[in-house]
Amino acid sequence: MPAPSRQSSPALHRAPLFALVFLSGAASLVYEVLWLKELGLLFGSTAYAASTTLAVFFLGLAVGGAVFGRWSPRLRSPLRAYAWIELGITVSAAVYFVLLEIYFQLYGPLYDALSDRPAAFNAARTALAMLALLPPAALMGGTIPVLGQHLVRRPDELGRIGSFLYAVNTLGAATGAFLAGFVLPLALGFDRAYLLAMAVNLAVAGLAWRLAGAAEAHGAPAPEPPADHQRSQRPGKAPGRRPAVPAADTACPAWLLATVACLSGAFALGLEVLWTRMFAQVLQNSVYTFSIILVVFLAALATGSAIANRLCRVRAAPAQVLWLLLTLSGLGVAVIPFGFHDLTGGLGTLVTGDGWLLYVFSIFANTALLLFVPAALLGSAFPYLLRAAEGSRAEPGAIIGRLNALNTGGAVVGSLAAGFVLLGSIGLWNSMRLFAFGYLVLALAACWNGWRTLGARLLPAAATIGAVVLLGTLVDASRLPVVNVNTDRGERLIETWEGPDGVVAVVERPGNRRIKVNNFYTLGGTASMEHEQNQALLPLMTHPRPRAVFMLGLGTGITAGAALRHPVERLLVCEIAADVIAASAAWFDVPSGGLFNDPRATVRACDARNHLLGTTERFDAIIADLFVPWRAGVGNLYSREHFQASRERLAPGGLFVQWLPLYQLSRSEFEVVARTMLTVFEQVTVWRGSFAAERPVLALIGASGPTLLDPDVIDLNGQYLSGGRELPPSTSLAVTLPFYAGNLSAADGLIPSGPINTDDRPLVEYLTPVTQREERTGATEWFNSAELGAFLRRLHQLVPPERDPHLSLLTAAQRDFVVAGLRYHEGAVASLLGREADADAHFGEFARRIPIEFRPSIEEDDASVDIVP
Repeated sequence: MPAPSRQSSPALHRAPLFALVFLSGAASLVYEVLWLKELGLLFGSTAYAASTTLAVFFLGLAVGGAVFGRWSPRLRSPLRAYAWIELGITVSAAVYFVLLEIYFQLYGPLYDALSDRPAAFNAARTALAMLALLPPAALMGGTIPVLGQHLVRRPDELGRIGSFLYAVNTLGAATGAFLAGFVLPLALGFDRAYLLAMAVNLAVAGLAWRLAGAAEAHGAPAPEPPADHQRSQRPGKAPGRRPAVPAADTACPAWLLATVACLSGAFALGLEVLWTRMFAQVLQNSVYTFSIILVVFLAALATGSAIANRLCRVRAAPAQVLWLLLTLSGLGVAVIPFGFHDLTGGLGTLVTGDGWLLYVFSIFANTALLLFVPAALLGSAFPYLLRAAEGSRAEPGAIIGRLNALNTGGAVVGSLAAGFVLLGSIGLWNSMRLFAFGYLVLALAACWNGWRTLGARLLPAAATIGAVVLLGTLVDASRLPVVNVNTDRGERLIETWEGPDGVVAVVERPGNRRIKVNNFYTLGGTASMEHEQNQALLPLMTHPRPRAVFMLGLGTGITAGAALRHPVERLLVCEIAADVIAASAAWFDVPSGGLFNDPRATVRACDARNHLLGTTERFDAIIADLFVPWRAGVGNLYSREHFQASRERLAPGGLFVQWLPLYQLSRSEFEVVARTMLTVFEQVTVWRGSFAAERPVLALIGASGPTLLDPDVIDLNGQYLSGGRELPPSTSLAVTLPFYAGNLSAADGLIPSGPINTDDRPLVEYLTPVTQREERTGATEWFNSAELGAFLRRLHQLVPPERDPHLSLLTAAQRDFVVAGLRYHEGAVASLLGREADADAHFGEFARRIPIEFRPSIEEDDASVDIVP
């Protein structure tokens, strides 16, 4: 690297620049998180859509590093150029808002035209993402090379200053990830958080411009281009000169630098994907837990850069230091599966506190305990390459840009390979072994170049080869399980799928076969077949001609199969996880009533919200399955925008059905969802899915206009379900109307005014994870048992059946079935609370009001199957 003919940058001048690098890194991660959120809403919350967004972002960083790295030696004032780049990020980020609005207008026609051609549709989505993200991402990728060109004044400063730049920038990124995950969405909303990031970039640009002026005014003028560039020489080259460091230190060949830069990026981002999947097996899987993993990973990478900064002062051949870092990285990656297995008791539980703050602290602590040291080691390899490149003849900005481009380009390949190739082909643990092996192979390459003689190479090579042997024998993680099987309950594992969307397993215990995702999230099972069937049978009983039905979520397929018992001509089911479809088709064909062989039914692996946003098809009923509300991405399914898109896809007289697990929502969170639906649908009614008191399920059924519950329609549908057999009078009404709880639209004041759930401020997604932990300490309660009973009594008082416009076609005797349902629920609550005399009285009143022998089940589902320990 030629020695630029310019004055040394004083420490006083560098300190504020490092502060700007920190702020820029923080803003960049806020952008990344928000882009993932916004494009996920547009393109779907699938693993493919998220990976496309990340790949385009990292591709932009790589392009920016390469382009600005080559350009930086020609700059008269790199610091002023940096200011212009930060301003460009602000402008391109603002343009993103305009592009996003255009995309939403184009998305419907695009989806309608290409949704049946996945390759063409994915290519179009990728092109749209590139048009929106490449400009700002490329500008972000150019910041470090340009600043490096400004700050590095001597050849032997490249490693120290460059690694410190990466440490500060990555620490800023960790801070931005924390703010974007824990603070900004609730405090500001996504749009305002995006504006805040733009304001930070604008401020950084202004401060950098002022610092450039101050430096020039105090005798540190922007450097002239090196003399080599004023002649007809190729840019980035300079006449040979004596290096400023010993020859042994400059022995790293260009191919080794390029290989380590590229593969270390691929391995690091691939491992982030794998480690996130690993922790998903034992964590809440909320936006917060994913943010914690990202923050710890970035903080570890920043620490790795700081380690590299210290190692730059070590007078040893850089290839020897690289050998040590790569060998330790490989060993660290290799032992992580075993550490995780021991830490979680074989994927059983992760010891955490019950309260929210204690839970967050313990997740940070456990994640750091397991990942921090290995991640810091692998994060030190890339920035240390700058020390190894100090013997290069290229300019500092060019070196940083080229290595950064290779590293982030490798990151694109590594993350995609891990998520879409390795997990599905060789599984989680073997994928980690593969990356560990890759680090050790790189270590052998560094060993060969770090020592000049065969004898000197023998000991380090033997150590690395020994590590490879350990990887294939004692440290063989392939024998570790990926699914926790509760043998104490007689559970056995039937089949497992590992893919981009998670670990899907079919497990069986006496009397219950079920599907679970990531160990603790149950998608239903045969033990709850009646309740799952009700989620389709009940709402369709009230519709006069449910010809076209759309279902959000498949699960076991039991609910979707029950819909086909009605006179349905077309049933479309959208399930986001393809492996769930495979599991249901393989093991639940009979419980689902032959769903997968019925010509009326189509099951698609896609994002249901995304499909409703793009399709022009209309449906008589749209039924949203039960979702675990605190899981990342689920909050989008309770937003005003989603409800509006669903309403637009309803045929005249159509119904939108949102099932809610009240044993996973507090009353305030239920009210947020109900309030949101009331802003979209003119009529919202409440239906019970069962009479369980501790684990109740309610449906909010929305309609675009006032509807009347027609007893003749219910009788006709009941006769159809019975196969055309003649039923005793009022049978269908007697088994249907007790599940009706009331007319929420007519109950003025029952749902208090307050915030609603929107895409910009997804309250459900950010509040329910806190409730899930606080409920365990008694600080809050689920909306069940006595509190739900009081709510339903109040609803009945505000809108009694005789004054409910929705029930105006019913006779007094038929409306009495609704009252009977309230009494039966009160009996179930009394039984749960141990008040057996009250329970018997309520059950007796139910029997007197119902003219047939009908006793709905009040049995609770297994409460432990879908709650993270």
